[in-house]
Amino acid sequence: MAKTQRLRQPLSYYLTCFAHLNCNRHGAYIAPHKAVLLLAVIEGVRTGFITNGFVPLGDRMEALCRRTWERYVGLHPHYRFSFATPFYHMANEPFWDLLVRPGALPVETGQTPSNGVLYDHCCGAIIPEEFCDYMAAAPSRDRLIRVLTQTWLGGRGSLRPLAPTGSEGRAAAAEAAVSYGNEGTSDVA
Repeated sequence: MAKTQRLRQPLSYYLTCFAHLNCNRHGAYIAPHKAVLLLAVIEGVRTGFITNGFVPLGDRMEALCRRTWERYVGLHPHYRFSFATPFYHMANEPFWDLLVRPGALPVETGQTPSNGVLYDHCCGAIIPEEFCDYMAAAPSRDRLIRVLTQTWLGGRGSLRPLAPTGSEGRAAAAEAAVSYGNEGTSDVA
């Protein structure tokens, strides 16, 4: 069964997932690529480009992701814009299923595909419909954006250094996720 074919999850579940993304690290920096992709997906849902839990793979989605990168990251000494990398590796998150083209050759394990290979292999991704509902409603959308920007982007236009490692770092991340998940009294926007 696909990850997205499961019971409906509350908003707090997605806030916690956003606070604990599996992101690559470079020295004292956390890769912003997944956060940027998710911000682009949120914008795509808000504008009606992304509907019914289908995140299309194509030039329009890539352009939206690039604009989001320019807004939140811009030029950075350790990272450059990449679309294929986060789109492909987002499949490691519990709410993202790649939609593989029928008959497509598998991407080699451990390899990050180029844009061309990703486009040949996949036609998009599937996310749960309630996740789209949360992204479409302003109050829950604002909370999702806030956890992404505060946790992974250190505020608009900058990256934050790594949090402390070990139990101290895990405790800080857990505290942040709880505070995001407990704002308000309802998970429905």
